[in-house]
Amino acid sequence: MSEHIIVERRCAVQSIRMNRPEKKNALTRAMYAAMAAALTDGDAVFALSTGTQPLPVDAAGLVRTDTSRAVHLNSLCAAAAEVFALACTDALVHAATLGDAPAYLDLCPSARRS
Repeated sequence: MSEHIIVERRCAVQSIRMNRPEKKNALTRAMYAAMAAALTDGDAVFALSTGTQPLPVDAAGLVRTDTSRAVHLNSLCAAAAEVFALACTDALVHAATLGDAPAYLDLCPSARRS
């Protein structure tokens, strides 16, 4: 885990904060790996990724980035959708039979991972 990534958990909400303000939270391979590991925890329903310091702004009050905010938001939403899909799949595959309702692996034993 990278010392520049802070992961906190409250119920099913996981907060992932980047803490490398001296480099404006520029990602290193270790930071990327730590964030990926935190996002694929398995039972997180929602993950929030943010920095510990505000983004730099120009004189007009706009955030200075090389990429538009819409592109960043789209990337974040795509990652959130993928994490949620993985969490749902993991829950489905690992669910146990309950009463008369069979578990997924009871119906599809070929889905069992060895």
